[in-house]
Amino acid sequence: MGRDHWRVERTGYSPWGALALVLLTGLALVRNGPDPSPAQPQRVPAASAHRHQGALGAPPADLMVRPLAYAPASRVVIPAIQVDAPLVDVHLEPDGSLVTPLPDDPRLAGWYRDGVAPGDLHPMEGAHPW
Repeated sequence: MGRDHWRVERTGYSPWGALALVLLTGLALVRNGPDPSPAQPQRVPAASAHRHQGALGAPPADLMVRPLAYAPASRVVIPAIQVDAPLVDVHLEPDGSLVTPLPDDPRLAGWYRDGVAPGDLHPMEGAHPW
């Protein structure tokens, strides 16, 4: 009898070893994982994302732009779908339905007069005539 008699052939990895690895990884994640309450996002001024602020934290004078005053919407242009239409004011009826632009003129588009100012983020709704 030689030494080869006691050698055991390995056929693969032990499922117990894999289970132990998964359990230890899970335990490490539970103990050292992130705080369960997410941090509140911090507001960053738009100017600071593009240029370095001055020593006192105020944006440079050339970045101080006053917003434009409200102006009514007059036209909508969406080149990707060949839309170039004048806008007319639309509003809600007492029953809550939206009054649409003149149905006989598909070249008109409506702008909700009690909504946001042009340039603000807002949803668009409409129907393309073809």
